[in-house]
Amino acid sequence: MGRVRKVKSCDPFYKGPKKDLDKGFNLPPKKGEKSQSLSRSFRDFLLYSQPPKKREIPSNEDEKESKNVKTGDGKQSKRRKVIEKIESPRDDDKEDEDPLKYKRMAGEGTEQYLLRINEEANKRLISAHKKVASTSTKRKEYLKRRKLKSQLRKKGIRIDDTEGLDFEDLQDCIKFGEVAKAPPSLTPAPKNKKKKAATKVAIPLKKQKDIQEEREKAISIYRQAKKRTNRTISK
Repeated sequence: MGRVRKVKSCDPFYKGPKKDLDKGFNLPPKKGEKSQSLSRSFRDFLLYSQPPKKREIPSNEDEKESKNVKTGDGKQSKRRKVIEKIESPRDDDKEDEDPLKYKRMAGEGTEQYLLRINEEANKRLISAHKKVASTSTKRKEYLKRRKLKSQLRKKGIRIDDTEGLDFEDLQDCIKFGEVAKAPPSLTPAPKNKKKKAATKVAIPLKKQKDIQEEREKAISIYRQAKKRTNRTISK
């Protein structure tokens, strides 16, 4: 791309011929030059939006060689399996395999291009949020089932799966014409039971007289002390 020369301030009193500028300035971009280079963040977005590459399937000879070679520990084999699962493309990513989605179409303006890409990004975000919500609902259902199992285990009932259980096993089978003649007998004491008032204990007469005398003495001492305090206040 050609350089742009700064425009000098013109002299209003100049009356000479107009000088032509050099032809090397203010030229349009050439075909080989990139006039609209993509930003780094957008390049990263395109890179991460592409699905991962599939692993090459080894031939029969390679398989034989790999069998002859001793494998590592069990942990390493588990790690490899996990990595293979991550690298394998998902069904949701098959829709976005078309690279033309993220390229600028012919005759498409910058605003239209950016709007289209924003819409695609919003769709991706909404689908990701839906996946998270579905996992959270599954987690809640699992916790409910676990709670129900623990409650049944406390009652002495053990079951492997509670999906088809509608509390039919917990219902009492009442025969036709059977009548309850008495309420059920409760072995443990109920929690909200009111406490009974304290009962009087039988005391011998001699002890009762001693208690009465001590009581009268205490009352007389209290009355005398009160009279003294009243006299001091009146003086």
